[in-house]
Amino acid sequence: MAEKGPRRAKHRRPREVGSNEAGLLGSVRGGRELVMCGAYVVLAVGLSLVLLSDLVFDDLLGGLRTAVASVAGATFRAVGLPIETDGTILRGPGTALIIVNECTGIDATILLASAILVFPAGLGQKLAGLGLAVAVMMVLNFVRVLSLIWIGNYSPDLLDVGHLYVWPPIVILVGIGTLLLWANRVVADPA
Repeated sequence: MAEKGPRRAKHRRPREVGSNEAGLLGSVRGGRELVMCGAYVVLAVGLSLVLLSDLVFDDLLGGLRTAVASVAGATFRAVGLPIETDGTILRGPGTALIIVNECTGIDATILLASAILVFPAGLGQKLAGLGLAVAVMMVLNFVRVLSLIWIGNYSPDLLDVGHLYVWPPIVILVGIGTLLLWANRVVADPA
């Protein structure tokens, strides 16, 4: 019998950072997550560009601005507060506020809806998530508008604080919370 020479150890090449096996992506699954993040950015930017284009901007959002102002004015009048509306303008004893596109809640809704659309879930679950997202963000935004009108008319020195520093983080946290609640439900009950 012929004698074999010493066994050579197999040398494995070390895994390279950024490969599909290790490094930045961590695994093949990590690559999928990177694609989902890219899809989210494309979808969020694309929806924003479409919804905020002149065609949609004036027609859809103009009607939404007027509706927000009308319902806010009616809500205040129903409880006896002297808030008058004129299109998208709300006037009260302390100040007048104009409902602009950012006051419709559409921007936060677009970001939340985009996250739901790229999440790995069935169509029915995504539709339910979209319904939840729109409902939560529109109700939250309406409460935000009501509070800012109240503050603007009865504590105008606090309007900028509420508008710029209090409400933005609340909207972000509620949006994230809504997404996590929905995603947890989807993961717990995959359809």
